Amino acid sequence: MNTVQLRNFDLNLLVVFDAVFRERTLAAASVRLSLSQSAISHALGRLRRRVGDELFVREANGMRPTPKALELARPVQRALARIQAALAGEEFDPQRSTRRVHVEVAALEAPQRLGRDVRIAVRVPNFSCVPDILLRTELVASLPRRLAQRFASHYELVSMPSPFEASPVTVEAIWHRQCEADQGVTWLRSQIEAATESLR
Repeated sequence: MNTVQLRNFDLNLLVVFDAVFRERTLAAASVRLSLSQSAISHALGRLRRRVGDELFVREANGMRPTPKALELARPVQRALARIQAALAGEEFDPQRSTRRVHVEVAALEAPQRLGRDVRIAVRVPNFSCVPDILLRTELVASLPRRLAQRFASHYELVSMPSPFEASPVTVEAIWHRQCEADQGVTWLRSQIEAATESLR
């Protein structure tokens, strides 16, 4: 497959691709973009050469997308939508957004200063697995107060103040500087802050 260098790539070709994919005919795509059919055909030819695939096969009832076109359609539509939103300065709408995010969480450990007669038996990557461990063992877990109370209300568990002094735990979030003004990332940070605030 041809390697596409973005700096030499005409993004208008993706606009044409999206129009043909949605409309399935060159005539309808030309109306959608207010371009001539010859301009649509020329742009489609350029894109075919760049990606090394026919993309659309002409049939009696229109243009049938190839497997490659089907593979490209969703990512292209998402990319065009994000570009359009960025240029228009639209507010981030979590209900409509199709973005995927990955949140990396560091391992959580029980407090170290628990006294001479108590040892740390288990360290867990997150709190969600704690109820299952407690229900199957005789262990005791040290958790944020509100989370312990929530688990106790949903499972056959008992929550009470810890008799041991625990070291304060500081939880911090980190993100790339280039995402500082990203409305989607800003929204995600606010959701994480609200969620952690409820666990204090």
